Amino acid sequence: MKGKNLILTALITLVAGVLMLIYRDSLASGSIIRWVGIMCIVAGVVNVTVFLGSRDKNGEARMGAFGTTFGWIVSGAAVVLGLAMAIFSSAFVVLFGFMLGFVLLFCALFQLVLLVYGSRPARLNGAFYIVPVLLIIGAIYVFSLKSGVDERSIMMTTGIGLSLFGLATIVELIAMESGRKAIARKQTAESAEPQKPAEESADKAENE
Repeated sequence: MKGKNLILTALITLVAGVLMLIYRDSLASGSIIRWVGIMCIVAGVVNVTVFLGSRDKNGEARMGAFGTTFGWIVSGAAVVLGLAMAIFSSAFVVLFGFMLGFVLLFCALFQLVLLVYGSRPARLNGAFYIVPVLLIIGAIYVFSLKSGVDERSIMMTTGIGLSLFGLATIVELIAMESGRKAIARKQTAESAEPQKPAEESADKAENE
């Protein structure tokens, strides 16, 4: 179920990114800020329920103390900021670019947490780390733009970033599931191997 929640979040983010690209010239800053606030709230809640609450087959937390603490801080900040943006959207219009840059930065951090902690015990290809790097670069670029002047560029960069995040998350989840199944098959095969010599000895004893 948690995997399905992540896929749903990724799909919603992907659709939001595509819509921002399509309607980049017609969306008002106030409306965008409200929706971005809602996305921050959803992302923060999902991070808490999916990652921080995830357990392995032995019932132990997948994350260490540092990962758990970092996750709570990031998630709490995202929820608080999201609520403020959704309720006081007019006050955030002047910070339009900064807010969307923060969203891209949060997506980058979410990706890093997913790759470093969420993928355990599987190990994903290092090429996946290109995604959070690109998101950080996009966030820095958005931070450098001016709200009210470069809104089209801000919308396009954010739309591309959200689309990339959603698509990459879906691919990573598929790769993680495949890796975990491979590890499970390997562990099953290894646990069955020691039984063979014992069975052979029993057969020899019977023959003698």
